[in-house]
Amino acid sequence: MSTLEEELEFAIKIAREAWKLAEPIYDGPRIFPKRKPDGSEVTPGDLEINDFISTAIQQTYPSDGLVTEESDDRTVQERTWYVDPIDGTKGFISRSGQFAIQIGLAIDGDPELGVLYAPANGDLYAGVAGKKALRSSRGRTHQLTGGQAAVSYDRLMDRMHPDRNPEWVKAFVDEMDFGTHANHGSEGLRFMRLAEDSADVRIMHRKYLNTWDICGPQAILEAAGGWVGSVEGTRFTYDLEPKIQTPLIAARSLEIYQHFVDAIEETGFLEHALA
Repeated sequence: MSTLEEELEFAIKIAREAWKLAEPIYDGPRIFPKRKPDGSEVTPGDLEINDFISTAIQQTYPSDGLVTEESDDRTVQERTWYVDPIDGTKGFISRSGQFAIQIGLAIDGDPELGVLYAPANGDLYAGVAGKKALRSSRGRTHQLTGGQAAVSYDRLMDRMHPDRNPEWVKAFVDEMDFGTHANHGSEGLRFMRLAEDSADVRIMHRKYLNTWDICGPQAILEAAGGWVGSVEGTRFTYDLEPKIQTPLIAARSLEIYQHFVDAIEETGFLEHALA
């Protein structure tokens, strides 16, 4: 099987190069978003990055499938790339820095490679399944080993506006009485906080999830020892459906993941989660 070294180098390169196209928009006097049919916002930066990365993948790996947020022409093959050109568009618009360029590669449905570039602070995360996950920042690189840290269950990573979570998520979070609550505007960067051992668990409702949101981040998190799966206890993999159909749990280790799968069932929230 390929070591995916070539693909990893390629993904890192195009993530960095894509930002050069959007950076003038980010640094400009004002960003003008448009509203998409689903109600979410898209900016010229999203579209510039989407077009650049899509073209690069199609030219370099023409037999691979491609699923991106900003394109309706989505194909799934044995090898499929998942791209979120700007994960955290609101952070791009507000210039909060809470956004990232995300590229993932799934092979036979398994997330095998991920690259996440957070250009506001220059952080680049990369991981390959069965190998290791790395973070490069300001010229220094270190390995992400969140899954190897001591087990703990009280650090929740949440969305920017927890009040918008479904009622079952809010009730379950109250039931667990987490010691710390952190949040971020980018789903991918929430996963990276798990990989870095800055948080223990992230609980996600399907309403807000698409495959491009998490493929790259999942590959990186799992390379760091983490786990992503359904509330019913099965690891999440990728198929023909871009919209994720089940609530998910991301955790910095399999043991922590299983703890929260059990807790959701034992506290009676599983039925509500699947409703």
